[in-house]
Amino acid sequence: MTNAAPYYADIAGNPDGICHWLLTVDGVRIRVGHWTAQGAKGTVLLFPGRTEYIEKYGRTATDFVKAGYACVAIDWRGQGIADRLLD
Repeated sequence: MTNAAPYYADIAGNPDGICHWLLTVDGVRIRVGHWTAQGAKGTVLLFPGRTEYIEKYGRTATDFVKAGYACVAIDWRGQGIADRLLD
């Protein structure tokens, strides 16, 4: 299941990102962002650390796209704007 999710381009410094919601098998909603590169050489996976969020890596993704690579990043459970299991 995928649905459009918010992407804050002003924070990311990159207007070209796109985000989607993914639903895990146990019902937790996580957010995944991606940046595309025409004729990409490959895909770079960005795995943010604790308390980080997709937009923090917008400029890094821009650099990879300029080098010919697509990028994917994730808001882990409880990070960024992904679902939290506790209040």
